Amino acid sequence: MELKGTLPMVASRPSIPSAHPSRDDAAAGYELTSPETTGSGAAPGAEDTTTGATAGAGLDDAPGAPPPNTETQDPNTETQDPNTETQDPNTETQDPNTETQDPNTETQDPNTEIRVLDADYDPVPVGGVGEVFISGLPLGWAFRDDPRRTADRFVPDPFSPIPGSRMYATGDVARLRADGEVEFLGSADDQDWQHTIHQPRRERKPMTPDQTTLSELTSPDSPLDTAPPAPSAAEAATGQAQPGETAARPGASGSADPAGFDDLARRVEAAQDGPGAHALVRSFASNPAFRPAEWEELTTEGDPYRRPVRPADLAWLNYGRPLRPEGVLKLSGLLGHRMLRNIYDADLLYLPPSRNGAADRDAADFYGEANRLRAALAQPILERHLFSFLADQRPAPPGDPVEPGADSAAAPAGATGAAGAAGAVGAGAGGPLLGGLRRELHGHWEERRDRPGDAFAVLRGTRDRREATTFALLQLSAYLPAARAAIARASLGEYDLAQPAARARLLGDYQRWVASSADWTALLAAAQLTSGAGAYWQLYLNTSLARGNHLHQLSRSPRRHAELLGAFVHQRLDDAAVAVAWADAVEDGLGERPALFASVPAVTPAVLDDLLDTLLAPLLALYGDAALTAFRDGFADAAHLACLWDRDLATQLAWADSIDEYKAKAEAIDAYLKAERIAVDLDTFVESCDETSTTHVHDEHRLVMIESGDMHFWNNVTHKIALSDGDKILIPKSRLHGSTVLSGSCTYHQPIIPDDMYLRF
Repeated sequence: MELKGTLPMVASRPSIPSAHPSRDDAAAGYELTSPETTGSGAAPGAEDTTTGATAGAGLDDAPGAPPPNTETQDPNTETQDPNTETQDPNTETQDPNTETQDPNTETQDPNTEIRVLDADYDPVPVGGVGEVFISGLPLGWAFRDDPRRTADRFVPDPFSPIPGSRMYATGDVARLRADGEVEFLGSADDQDWQHTIHQPRRERKPMTPDQTTLSELTSPDSPLDTAPPAPSAAEAATGQAQPGETAARPGASGSADPAGFDDLARRVEAAQDGPGAHALVRSFASNPAFRPAEWEELTTEGDPYRRPVRPADLAWLNYGRPLRPEGVLKLSGLLGHRMLRNIYDADLLYLPPSRNGAADRDAADFYGEANRLRAALAQPILERHLFSFLADQRPAPPGDPVEPGADSAAAPAGATGAAGAAGAVGAGAGGPLLGGLRRELHGHWEERRDRPGDAFAVLRGTRDRREATTFALLQLSAYLPAARAAIARASLGEYDLAQPAARARLLGDYQRWVASSADWTALLAAAQLTSGAGAYWQLYLNTSLARGNHLHQLSRSPRRHAELLGAFVHQRLDDAAVAVAWADAVEDGLGERPALFASVPAVTPAVLDDLLDTLLAPLLALYGDAALTAFRDGFADAAHLACLWDRDLATQLAWADSIDEYKAKAEAIDAYLKAERIAVDLDTFVESCDETSTTHVHDEHRLVMIESGDMHFWNNVTHKIALSDGDKILIPKSRLHGSTVLSGSCTYHQPIIPDDMYLRF
């Protein structure tokens, strides 16, 4: 197979060089300002050998950095003898025989960047101390014959827009100065600096309440660029705060104009719709409870707050704009629904099955005030990104069209005038719109009754029925408890005067769920699963989370009450339509028929009519056709998400049941590329045994090729697929998977396979 080497930071990727340049031609070449001497970070040390091209340095990322000096030092010029006594930094004179460099001079390659990062790969603030990282072109490939050190030093680059990009951890400690210079302080291995940054890079960093998004948004490099509040009158007069005086209260007598405070709020609100939107989501994702998964965290039965998200992937995603329909199964959809579920679940009580330190620490972050603040800012952005596409998927309404000006989202907010008074007559029982909706629901019921879904058909045809049934139950656990909790939330409030029976219907659904908890636990236990919240977080499909998230979104928005009721009716219909199919599948796959599905209330056309009369008719009397339109939208959106889930689950089950075939497809693609002498780009990773791959999906087809080492590839809790030197497997786009390195390290490649080539095989 003729493959080109990949340098992820550049679009044009050169071939892997046959020679192995020394360290001087490899990953270093940057120079830092030192308070005592001009330091050159060993990146890596002179005794090391790497493969690849040289890496320069740049300070482009430093806030307010001045243009770099154009003068560079002659690489053949001898630097100062490290054993020579350094000059008193307070003395301006210098030995004229000592060849030293201007301490403010950096040697920079315009294609490289230097960053000073903390232990969690976050940029340090001005004046902060951290480790120096280099990224860009030219950057070395690896340490020759030292894969473990390669994995430790060449780490994923969260700042690059290109998946698979790496940056080099130099091991040098530096301070980012206010003028943009990077001041060299020493080695991270030195005892003096170990307390500052020396810690495992995935070590948990607690989130404290003062680490608020607002403070970050008002930093100098913030997208809000917010000015500080105006001083009080006394402060303005004296230049200092008066004894006992606190910040002026908006609107208080004698205080400064409160517009500054209002302006801050407006800027935060504006950020949710502007360039700062994605930054708000990344801020929420930085919660330590959402950090990437570690080796032992395929499942987290004992810690309901541990919810890996892969925050580094957000560096090349954009949650500031809505997903398009063709992109709903892509990586941003999966990570977005993970984050959104975390937001919703942080308002609900979850307890671990037993007390443990990990759960205590993660609970503090999960339920902390900082997380709640960041969640409130990120929630509308994520909801817009993930659910906006649904509006374009709704079928045209049957019967007469809704009158112009009807607002489906605003129905419960107090519609008045003709839409409120006369609308009840035009859309009352027997009206054309309501009649059309009844026929539509009856037709959907008949279709679901006769065709429960493709996933059940695939389940019946799998070779490993138990494995496939277990995975299907994992998906049920991802959305069914969430749906029940969301519906229960919608029952809260005081609206019996307007809808006398609605609260009882919604609450009754949750009461049935609570009453069946023993049957639910027994169903999962038959597959050797637990009912703990988030226990199998890494194995939940995007669409499984989406179904529960949709109901959560509606239940948390009182203005969308009619939409919630439509989604609730769909949930009732869907539960009944698939109950027998679920019972048959579990009995076939696990050998016992579950009691849970026998207790699902039956749904018939008469039951649907009763639900419409009970839930929708009172809203028609209040808000007219707008309520009916909103109800129908909620039903249609829930039905569309259920259809997406069915197809997604069916495709995942079929792929997981055919891993041997996809290994053979990978070999066939490899042979084809060799025979046709087609060069493709590599996306190369070197991972250590300390790392694990948080489950994810690819936005394109990938051919995974193991160059050296051993790993477990997994897409279920039932078993893991062993891969070693030379093994290959084809991963279709949007298929959920993860991996764990078994050997000291593992080097593997993931070239992208175009759609036409994928279809060929």
